[in-house]
Amino acid sequence: MHRVNSVIVGAMALLVCACAQPEYQSAVPIDGQRNADQPPRLGSPREVSQAVIAPIKQVYEGGQLLLGANAVQYGTCYNVADEDYGLRFHPTGVPAGQTPVPLAYAVFTFDLEDFDGPEVISLEWEEPAPAEGDYFLGLGNFFWDHWDWYTGSAIAGHQYTPKIFNKYVSTHDVMVVAVIVAADSEPRLNAVTVGERWMIGGADLSLLYAPPVPAEMHGVEEIWAQRNPVAADFVIEAEATDGDGFRTLVVSHTVDDLTHYGAVRVPPGGSPGAFPVLMQNHAGGSGTGVGEFSFIDTLVENEEIRNNFILVAPSFRGEALSGNDLGSFMSEGTQSLYNRDADDAIALLDCVLSNFPEADASRVIMMGVSRGAQVAQRVAERDDRVTGVIEFFGQTDYWLPIEQTYFAADVTAAANGETASGLAYGLLNGDFSVWDLRLSMVLWSTVYFAEDLPRIQIHHGEEDPAVPFEQGARLAAVLETLPDADYQFYRYPNGSHSTFSLDGCGERVRDFLLSFLVLE
Repeated sequence: MHRVNSVIVGAMALLVCACAQPEYQSAVPIDGQRNADQPPRLGSPREVSQAVIAPIKQVYEGGQLLLGANAVQYGTCYNVADEDYGLRFHPTGVPAGQTPVPLAYAVFTFDLEDFDGPEVISLEWEEPAPAEGDYFLGLGNFFWDHWDWYTGSAIAGHQYTPKIFNKYVSTHDVMVVAVIVAADSEPRLNAVTVGERWMIGGADLSLLYAPPVPAEMHGVEEIWAQRNPVAADFVIEAEATDGDGFRTLVVSHTVDDLTHYGAVRVPPGGSPGAFPVLMQNHAGGSGTGVGEFSFIDTLVENEEIRNNFILVAPSFRGEALSGNDLGSFMSEGTQSLYNRDADDAIALLDCVLSNFPEADASRVIMMGVSRGAQVAQRVAERDDRVTGVIEFFGQTDYWLPIEQTYFAADVTAAANGETASGLAYGLLNGDFSVWDLRLSMVLWSTVYFAEDLPRIQIHHGEEDPAVPFEQGARLAAVLETLPDADYQFYRYPNGSHSTFSLDGCGERVRDFLLSFLVLE
């Protein structure tokens, strides 16, 4: 091992031993830290590995594992700031009582379960990269619970191959890697990887599946904030009242200069604000209809719910709405799955709350099946009026290993000229960048905004062939880490991609909905 020079030894010792308790934080802006008297204590490898949340791992054929850039968001850092998709080191701290030494560091945590790839650790610096003597690599030695430090001169081409790889992997298959910059320069680190880059036909899946970063989540929030899906030009297109006094209506409104259609069912006898609103977001991309309302009637078989909920069904842009005897309608625009469909639902909700006095804006529940479940989650994350969510087997995280496996096969097919998705061909052909696709994946992945979800009930079958069970389990696992989360997660061992296969789900939905009723 190439030892660190004597000027830096004191700084390293301070990092490891200075404070009584370790300080763990995500990458943060450097303001307020540039003149710190000393960096926070780094902590031992075991302390660090126990205090962070490991990122989603990356897997591909052969059982190899590659982990990507920006895992620092889950670890400890000092004088390091997120910068788009990389990390900028600002080594301006001066350890107390030491010869002034510019210092900045970041710690990366990796999940190495099932790792079977090349035992190499790589640092990808943006040019100009720091000189050999200006940066140091620390590997967590779990045998002795201390850090082994290596100088830049030991890292050929910014890659290091430990002689005994296993001593840097804990019994829980976790590896921690620290990068320290001690220089006057402010280099940018684009990636830290374990293993080799995951390339298929020129597409860099190592970058695609590097863990999401705060900048990308903020980017999605900015997209949402820039949209204004408030409905205009509300029209009742058709209406019928049955023998029990239930009104069924087809309504239209304008959103993004497009005419959008939805269906509404209103129970009889409601005073102002008497009824909660239940929006049913449909599965697939073939549209919906007033028949959607019979789904909830059949599922819960409860007259109190039937008589006390306003039901709403959006068609989504570019999709049809069947009104049965009321006619057929087609919403304008191009289909926008997992994106603008949420805008359409929010705008239709505006219509209902503004034009049906019986609707109670303080009791709004989003319900969805499959694609509609994902819409329900996204609407709830964006719109504070939503107070409850019922979701059946919806997508939650496009970074899951099973999703990586699917898309890798898709890209491989495209690279071989075989039938593949437009996303796979677009990535290979350069129609959009890896970063463009990553932003879309964050937009599609509701789990990264889970803290914005209201009360939620999750249903997922373990034998689901269309949306893997891991999707529902992933959302539940994240909600479990949030102290204020209010959720129910139901797993069905024999359940498939159908509500009829989820034994007992109707009773659970019934109880959830009844809790929103205030009956005399």
